[in-house]
Amino acid sequence: MSDRLQDMVLESQDVKDFLTDLAHVSVSEFSEPGLELWCGITLLRDRRVVTVASSSAHARMMDEIQYDLNEGPCLSAARSGETVHVRDFLD
Repeated sequence: MSDRLQDMVLESQDVKDFLTDLAHVSVSEFSEPGLELWCGITLLRDRRVVTVASSSAHARMMDEIQYDLNEGPCLSAARSGETVHVRDFLD
């Protein structure tokens, strides 16, 4: 996996391309048959938040909902610097 990430860094045209590829690779690495995963990469800077990359429109939409509410797992992780695990809320 580290070789794959290194290749992605070296082959990316810019940071946004790398982060978008990283979101897609993350989804493919953690997904299982019949399990749909989404990945968004949130940047918190100067009290502003923005999704800088995502694996899908659904991932981006989930981020936007959190930004509108000013709360959610991505914002908690960005603010605390800690991993936030979200169980499947559709079960």
